[in-house]
Amino acid sequence: MYKRIIILLIMFVILPYGVDAQTLNLNEKDLKMDISDEFTVFTRDNYVGNPNLNKFGLTEEFMKKVFENDEVYIDAINDKELEFLLFIEEDPYLDINNLSNYDDEYLENLISDYESFENILSASIYKNNYNYLYLSQYNGSFYAINYYTIVNGRGYKFRIQTIKEIDETEELYLKNIVDSAEFEIDENLKEETKDKDVEFDLKKYIFRAIRGAIIGVFAYIVVKFCMKKFKLN
Repeated sequence: MYKRIIILLIMFVILPYGVDAQTLNLNEKDLKMDISDEFTVFTRDNYVGNPNLNKFGLTEEFMKKVFENDEVYIDAINDKELEFLLFIEEDPYLDINNLSNYDDEYLENLISDYESFENILSASIYKNNYNYLYLSQYNGSFYAINYYTIVNGRGYKFRIQTIKEIDETEELYLKNIVDSAEFEIDENLKEETKDKDVEFDLKKYIFRAIRGAIIGVFAYIVVKFCMKKFKLN
């Protein structure tokens, strides 16, 4: 009896994530992560000649712009309604090597700047093996959730976005991705180059990509949907 209960609990926990996951390796960016097989994944290395572009009505030209213009390295979509994006900033403008080196007080000071932003619904700190800043937002036309960290002097932002309010099951997709992420820490960058009391303007830095514009495949799908609806009317 107890064994059956345990099995059911395990199935309940795993189900939102999907039965299978695909592992993505960005060796040149010191990152490995898993994402549910329910997502169709486009990367900078696989979009050229990818037959899944036709499935979503996308073009290579459009995907090239997404990857080149917005610091996007992974753009994955689930049933045309939920999109996952991975942004990597090579030059985060700061002398922070690894955000995980900083204590809770310092992180709280960082995140407090965003609580007053008009389009921010909530802001907090998230910790697993690394320190992340968590932001959920609504800009009037779409919802997004972001986890941000700095590793080896690079900024990594994990994001999901959709036109409807994100529910717990959908948010779990993103949390599972973040929890699966493994970074290879550069031994030469374990220590910080400046004192931890250094101050900087987060508004110009950490969440540049939460600006009002819709980014990624999602933008293309919304435009195509609107055009189709306009023609029908």
